[in-house]
Amino acid sequence: MLPGGVLSGSGSRYIDSVSLFDTQPTGRADLDADGDVDLDDFELFAACLGGAMAPPAGGCGAGVEADLDGDGDVDLADVAVFQVSYTGP
Repeated sequence: MLPGGVLSGSGSRYIDSVSLFDTQPTGRADLDADGDVDLDDFELFAACLGGAMAPPAGGCGAGVEADLDGDGDVDLADVAVFQVSYTGP
């Protein structure tokens, strides 16, 4: 959980001072669509990290949607979404 964050309801949503993140384990962070969020997904995700207000990095595979918070870039806010969605190796 990020500093100052609050879990609401059943813990399925995370709210901090900036964004509302969906934390369903097989949600948007399941980049390989195999029903879990694991190291295979992280490999795809990491290739897309471009930074705040930058387009996804050039190594991002075609069809990989790593902008997990929907703000047009792949940055630390997306890392936070990935982290809380991670289900294991």
